[in-house]
Amino acid sequence: MSSSCQGLLDALKDCLKHSDCVMKQGNLPSDCLKNHMEELPEECRSLRKATFECKRGMLDMRKRQTSFPIKVRVGVVNTYRRKKDDSAKYS
Repeated sequence: MSSSCQGLLDALKDCLKHSDCVMKQGNLPSDCLKNHMEELPEECRSLRKATFECKRGMLDMRKRQTSFPIKVRVGVVNTYRRKKDDSAKYS
């Protein structure tokens, strides 16, 4: 996994470890996520959603930037272009 989502994932793991579902009921954190989601605190549910959104954003090609945007300067003329009648001077 990319390091951009690692902080969210670590926070989610920590939240699950300290939740009542794991501490008092003795369930596994994965079991709490799958079967006991309504028993988790709001913080853990929010972190789960944020982790999901982060992972989805890494895979969603519509949101990925593959190159740097091109800056367009208005009013700049290319002075190095030869004119057709100047071609005889450089032959």
